Amino acid sequence: MARPRKQPAGAHPSLLTADAAPLPELPVAEQPYPLPTGWKWVRLGSVISLYRGVSYKKEDAHSAPHQNDCLILRGGNIGEGTINLEADNVYVDKSLVSEHQIIKKFDIIIVTSTGSTKVIGRAGVSPQDYSNVAFGAFLTLARTINGFNKKYISLYFQTQIYRERIQRLSKGVNINNVRSEYITECELPLPPREEQERIVARIESLFARLDEAREKVDAVVEGSETRKAALLHKAFSGELTAKWREEKGVDITSWETKILGALADLQTGLMKGRKTTGPTVSKPYLRVANVQDGFFDLSEIKRIEVEQEQVGRWILQNEDVLFTEGGDFDKLGRGAVWEEQIADCLHQNHIFVVRVHKNILNPYFLSYQTRSKYGKEYFLACSKQTTNLASINSTQLKKFPVRLPPLPEQEEIVRLLDSLLERERQIREAAEQVRERIDLMKKAILARAFRGELG
Repeated sequence: MARPRKQPAGAHPSLLTADAAPLPELPVAEQPYPLPTGWKWVRLGSVISLYRGVSYKKEDAHSAPHQNDCLILRGGNIGEGTINLEADNVYVDKSLVSEHQIIKKFDIIIVTSTGSTKVIGRAGVSPQDYSNVAFGAFLTLARTINGFNKKYISLYFQTQIYRERIQRLSKGVNINNVRSEYITECELPLPPREEQERIVARIESLFARLDEAREKVDAVVEGSETRKAALLHKAFSGELTAKWREEKGVDITSWETKILGALADLQTGLMKGRKTTGPTVSKPYLRVANVQDGFFDLSEIKRIEVEQEQVGRWILQNEDVLFTEGGDFDKLGRGAVWEEQIADCLHQNHIFVVRVHKNILNPYFLSYQTRSKYGKEYFLACSKQTTNLASINSTQLKKFPVRLPPLPEQEEIVRLLDSLLERERQIREAAEQVRERIDLMKKAILARAFRGELG
C-alpha cells in the first residue's frame, strides 16, 4: 500500500494537496451557484495556509531601518490586489520575525483588523519574493498550497463574493475583525488546472488593456489642477485676453495695480460665544468649513443667537467675496463669491467679507485672482506661519495688490474663465466616471471568470 504524501507546513490537517487525493466538494445545498462541468465548489481553506502577523512592542519599532531590520507591512500598505512599500513604514529587528512571515511571491496579505468596513478583508498580492519584508499583527497572510494556480487563487480575493462575505461576517461595534474561519470557510469555485491557467491568462490580458486606459484617465484627473493653474496664470498675466484687447484697440498698459483696500470695503465677522445684552434672534451663519476654494460647502449650516439690532452688521450681501483667515498652507486665502444661497446668513469672525466697489472691480474677477498662483503667493509671503498652518489678518488682506485691467476686460476674463473652467470640470468629471466604469468592468470580469462564463 502506497504511503500518503506529506502535507505542506500549515495545510489543513484533514486535506491533501491537488497532486494527491481529490478535494472534498461542498454539499449542493451550500453551493452559491451552478458551475460548469469539471468545476467544483471547495472550501478556500483546502487550497491555502494562513499565517498570523508579527507581534512587537512599541519600543521595538523603528521609523527608519536599522541594521538587520525587517520592514513590517500594515493596513496602509495594502491596496486592492497590490502592496505599497512606500507608505508610513515601520521596521523591527529580524529576530522578531519567523521564516513563514517573510513575504513571498503571490502571497496574499489580508487586512483582518480595522475600524473601516470598506477596508476590512482587503487583500494585496506580493509581486515578488522578499528577504526582509513581513507583515504586522492586524494582517493575515494566505499562502497558496503547492499544486494550485497561485494567480487564480489570488484573483479570488479580489472578487465581490469574497469581499461581501468578509464584510458581512466581520462587523464589530468599534473594530472589524476577520477570524481565520471566515477566510478558510469561503466557498471557492475551482476549475481543472488547465482551466485555471486559461482563466488567469484571459483576466491578465483584459486587465492589462483596462490598466492602460486607467493610466490615461488618471493622467487627465491628476493634471486637472495644473491645467486650472495655467488658465488662471494666463488670465492675470494678460495672455488670456490678448486677442480681445487687439480687437478692442486696448493696450496692456491700461492695466494698473492697486491695493484691495482702495477698491473695496472689508467686514469682519461675528465671534462665537459673544455676550448679548438685548433681545436676540437665531440666524444661520457660515463657518470656515463652509468656505472652500472657489465654492461653498453648505451641507451643514449652523445657527447662532445674535442681538436683533446687530444683525445688519454681520449679514452677507449678494456678490460679497468671502475669504478664510487661515488654515493649511495650500488653503490660505481660499474663498468664493456669495450669491445669497441662504437668506439672512451671517458669518463668523474667522471669515473676512470683501464688498467691492463694483464700478471699478468685478467681485468674480477678484475671487479668481486671489485663487491664482499670484494671489496664493502673496498670502503665503505675508502670512503668520506655524507648523503646517498659516493665517492672514484684515490689514494684510486690504494690502493685497490687485492687478486691475479696465472693468470691461475684467468681465471678459471672468466670462472666459467661467467657460474654460466649467469645461475643465466636465472633462475631469467625465474622466472620473470612466475610472469608476473601469473598476466596475474589472469586478464584472472577475465575477464572470469565477462562474466559468469568461469566454
